[in-house]
Amino acid sequence: TGCIVAISEEAKRMQVAKAGQVLVELDDKHSQLALKTAEARLAELRAAVEERQLAVTAAENDDRRRAEDRAFVAKEFERNQTMFRRGLINETTMEAVESRMMDATFAAEQAKEAMASARSAKARAEISVGIGELELQTAEIDHEDLQLVAPFDGVMIGFEPSVGACVSDGALAGQIYDPSQKSV
Repeated sequence: TGCIVAISEEAKRMQVAKAGQVLVELDDKHSQLALKTAEARLAELRAAVEERQLAVTAAENDDRRRAEDRAFVAKEFERNQTMFRRGLINETTMEAVESRMMDATFAAEQAKEAMASARSAKARAEISVGIGELELQTAEIDHEDLQLVAPFDGVMIGFEPSVGACVSDGALAGQIYDPSQKSV
């Protein structure tokens, strides 16, 4: 659907078309805008994937740091537990170490959850890129549909389009036949 902006004068005058020859072109202003919009959206979605990858990297680094911190606190806990059994430290000191151990364990678990969440967000962003690529392909196909191209070499019948005329999808522009397929 659209208005005709160009016609193959050669095909109109000679009533003959060659395979792949553009016979009619429709106004492509809206189609060009849709293409640029789809390209920009896809670039934005790809940038979001990169951003999500940074979040995954940060979450992995945080997880590693929390695991190292937990391992350090666990060693401290074991040392203090041994000293507590020997009577070298009191119960209050041991409870403080137990509290730090619980905090380190909790922080390590939170870091793992944050890492899983970041990976999930990245996967969703990658799915969005796939959808954006499909939208771009759709815009490209729609843009290509604004040109009527001869499917094969042939003779044109009833090909009388005019520049400025507006047409709708499925309207008959003319007929083309292959003379070698014609028999009398």
